[in-house]
Amino acid sequence: MTVEAAAGWSSLPDWLTVRALVIDTGTGRRGEVQPWPYYSEKPPTSAWLRPEGGGKEWTAPIDGLRPARGQPAA
Repeated sequence: MTVEAAAGWSSLPDWLTVRALVIDTGTGRRGEVQPWPYYSEKPPTSAWLRPEGGGKEWTAPIDGLRPARGQPAA
């Protein structure tokens, strides 16, 4: 399920799905998109990410994310 379908937001990128692997270009970290921990009327500007295999979650600006697509973990 896409994040936008879950939340009803149509302005988010098609590849931005819950459990998608992404690269946070601001930090170089690779993470898995988590469901948003809160609901908002507006589309989010940041994503909630968790490192592969677990660990401390973080937020990153959506415009600074790109799909990981087979890239090795950092």
